[in-house]
Amino acid sequence: MDASDTPTKRVLYVNFDFPPMSGPGIWRALGFAKYLPEHGFAPTILCSDRSPSRTRFDPSLLEQIPPETTVVRVSSVFQNELAAPLDRAADALKRPRIAKTLRRLKSRLVREYPDQQAHWALKVAARGTLLATRARFHALVTSGPPHIAHLAGLSISSACRLPWVMDYRDLWTDDRVQIKQSSYQQSLFEHAEAMAIRRCDAVVVVSPVYRDHLSSRFSAEKSVESFHVIRNGHDMDEETMRRAQTLPSNPRLHIHFNGTPQVTHPFPMLATVVERLRQDPDRRRDVPRFTFTGMPESFARLVEERGLGAELIDIGHQTHRASIEHCLSCDVLLAMVNDANPLYRGTVPGKAYEALALGRHILALLPAGSVVEDMVAESGNGSFCPVDDPERLYKAVCQLIDDHRRGLSNRATLGEDWKQVARKYSRRSQAKELAQLLDSLQ
Repeated sequence: MDASDTPTKRVLYVNFDFPPMSGPGIWRALGFAKYLPEHGFAPTILCSDRSPSRTRFDPSLLEQIPPETTVVRVSSVFQNELAAPLDRAADALKRPRIAKTLRRLKSRLVREYPDQQAHWALKVAARGTLLATRARFHALVTSGPPHIAHLAGLSISSACRLPWVMDYRDLWTDDRVQIKQSSYQQSLFEHAEAMAIRRCDAVVVVSPVYRDHLSSRFSAEKSVESFHVIRNGHDMDEETMRRAQTLPSNPRLHIHFNGTPQVTHPFPMLATVVERLRQDPDRRRDVPRFTFTGMPESFARLVEERGLGAELIDIGHQTHRASIEHCLSCDVLLAMVNDANPLYRGTVPGKAYEALALGRHILALLPAGSVVEDMVAESGNGSFCPVDDPERLYKAVCQLIDDHRRGLSNRATLGEDWKQVARKYSRRSQAKELAQLLDSLQ
């Protein structure tokens, strides 16, 4: 952008996670912050200064935030910090009856506290309203999870009459993982979600499955035309995509999971695949090397107990740049989602888009009927396996081993069709879509 292209419109963007915090919650907000200025919008990001559950930081990501972006970090107290002093006091007291009472208070606090980020959302509502009274914003965007950000947006929009877009990176009350289930929380947030959708000006989702579901469920609150799909995606530069066309020459097939590990991911299926391959006399010498940027404790124990540490390897958390370099050295990139909720077929892991942009074969282990299946077919360089079908996963890995032996891995990466598909799912393209939506609300 030159001086004549300086953004003239301002958008207030509420997202809990933002660099230098790392993790899945930052990428959509960072992508919009990075590319909205190309379309005349200067974002002000309202975020947290830290996370209650993640300690991962990547200061190098700060370099991607453009100068037009103002970042306001809101400090807050989290539920676990409120509860911890009661535990410490109970441990320190020598009077059992008082200690027991304190632990009961702690248990009640944890049970009744509405949301881990409730204090943050209250402060954001106040801070956002103050910012909006001092500066002229053209629009407000709130993104979740945590979806309590939308309640802060409801307050800001109502007080300042700002056009408001609700952005769903994941589902809210349809996914019980997103809500505490200890007391009244589910019914409270079901009511809050309906009210927020009724009051907002547009709803944005990352998947056609989510759009169809929410527009049907909330048809009484919002017309179907108010629900829009703006996908997640990648932010791979052209130089990295050019380098991706130099394919790795690993002696053994190398499969890598580059996401944030979750206990709900189907990791044990991979251990079963490795054990079966070890027992196959025709394949035991070619068992793939699986690497992970972190493992859940339960999976790490399973790997140790079964003696699979030579094939299933935790390389630990990496900076974004280091993770890209590692991915370029791999033959296959793994994307996983469990099938605990039928609507998870609408979930597209952000790392699947990144794998596509890096030109590496995508091994997609996802719910049957997932929208990722079409994306994998479109790329021409992937294998789709229903997460409830271990036999199909085993056969897919065997086919990948055979392709690797014959030197056929990732040949689609050498063609121009791959680049066209990769550009289609870029963050820059998504920012353009959001800018067009924001302009339509004026």
